[in-house]
Amino acid sequence: MNMKATENKNRIKPIRRTVLALTCAAMLGGAFAVVPLSASAAEAPNVTAATADAAPVISEGAGVYGSLVLSRWLSQLEPYAAAVSDVDADSYASAIDGGQSLVQASGLAEGTLVSRLTAKFAEDLRTEVSAGRLTEAEADQLKGISSDAVSRVLNGQSPASAVGISSLSPGKSIVQSRITRIVADTALLADAGSAELRAALRNGKNLVDASGLDRSALIDGLYAKLTSDLDSQTSGGAVTAEEAATLKSAGLDDIQRIVDTAGYDGEGVTALQKAYGERLLRVFLGSVVQNAASSSDADYGDIVSALEAGGTLASATHVDAGTLNSQLNAAFAAKAEEAWQSGALSVQALEQLEKQAAGEIDKAVNTAGYGTGFGAASLPANKGIAEESMLQLVNQSAVYTDQSAEAIQSAVAGGQSLVQATGISADELTSMLQSSVEASINKAVSQERLLPQEVAATKSYAAGLVASAVTTGGYVPAVDTTSFVQNQLASAIDRIGDLSDKNADELWWSIATGSTPAEAAGNDLNSLLAGLIGPVNQQLNAYVSAGSLIEKDAAAAKAQFADGVIKLLTGK
Repeated sequence: MNMKATENKNRIKPIRRTVLALTCAAMLGGAFAVVPLSASAAEAPNVTAATADAAPVISEGAGVYGSLVLSRWLSQLEPYAAAVSDVDADSYASAIDGGQSLVQASGLAEGTLVSRLTAKFAEDLRTEVSAGRLTEAEADQLKGISSDAVSRVLNGQSPASAVGISSLSPGKSIVQSRITRIVADTALLADAGSAELRAALRNGKNLVDASGLDRSALIDGLYAKLTSDLDSQTSGGAVTAEEAATLKSAGLDDIQRIVDTAGYDGEGVTALQKAYGERLLRVFLGSVVQNAASSSDADYGDIVSALEAGGTLASATHVDAGTLNSQLNAAFAAKAEEAWQSGALSVQALEQLEKQAAGEIDKAVNTAGYGTGFGAASLPANKGIAEESMLQLVNQSAVYTDQSAEAIQSAVAGGQSLVQATGISADELTSMLQSSVEASINKAVSQERLLPQEVAATKSYAAGLVASAVTTGGYVPAVDTTSFVQNQLASAIDRIGDLSDKNADELWWSIATGSTPAEAAGNDLNSLLAGLIGPVNQQLNAYVSAGSLIEKDAAAAKAQFADGVIKLLTGK
């Protein structure tokens, strides 16, 4: 073993204090929360921490969940090493407190300890397979890299770095968070309003000129906030000293670049900004009739009656279409401007959103019977959400008839219909399932993924799907993976609310006022990723088992969702 590796082993003590990258994953989705891997174990580079710097590459997307699982497990390596060692727990703890490495404290040769830990990981991984979040093949791929990753952590690497997800490390999250709130931090240092600074930037100034602070003083103040956060994580063991030094240097470069940038507008239009803007627009469109009534001083009830009779918003309010368009666009622009002032939207994101809103508002003003279900002109069904509402029909049928889902699934797979498999009438089963499907659609409305104006057509479309499903032999739910992924991403922030026991409005308000999704939820990034990705993988694996998807399509959907949710949560 080389000297660097020996020194790293002597620094392993802080791992006992490591902030667990996925502490909440057990609560969110099981013992670990797990993602499938696309690269085979044989494809993983055969390297060790003592001889190479690069960790095995697990493909992005499908491999993210597996990486998170392994990273979480590695972050608890000290108690696991104690459990498999040849000494009692008290002696082990005393040895660690005395400055010994995990290997030294265990009384084992490093190779023996690695072997025992790898075996324990394989055993613990069964929980994820049993829960359906990980397939057998995916678990085998993950086990194939676990020995190397264990060795790396024993030799001083952080768990995230050891499994190749350093971009999702706590240290990177800290830097991203500080860069995201750099205008708000500058406002605090300058004792100024952040909206005032944003306005100055929008007019072409840089942060130095906008704040009125000395450039060096501003940089020092911003850098101090960054280093304080990183030092806190380093002292807790979540970030190594070497990683912190690298991040501090990179962070300082970013700070210097940003404070000198005239008209600084963030780091581009992020996925989170797009999601926030789309939510803002959906909320506005959901109350567009009320807004039109306010703009025109017309009676709301009279407008609804006119729409139900086939009129447009323009004719119902007795306002010229162009004038009503302008009034509604101005009303939405005021709300969007507030979002920009709070920092939830960049100028670029604001301009894109206002352009998108103009098109949607024009439809609302000129569509006959807008939002009332009038004739063929009503808003079309959201087929993706309708299909999503159908995905639990077998489980719901099992609960209703007090049977196991496996028994009904087996009968259906053998060619029976749901009516035959449950033994109840088509009318009764259809009525029960239709109620469940409508509840799912209503939930999509409450999550603001479905406009109230789309509900009637979406429920009607879903009713036809239910009627066909209960009498179709060998029924297999249809899955459009593109719609599935889009709908899962659209509800991600709401699901974070479920995981963190906070409602969506609270989360969005925190995000709008400068918090990252993880900060708003009071959780760490990797825990949230695991809690979001695990159930999606579980569902996609179930679709494969049911015959709704082939593994290749499921793997692609897993990759798309993981990539999308990482961008959403990391502000990329």
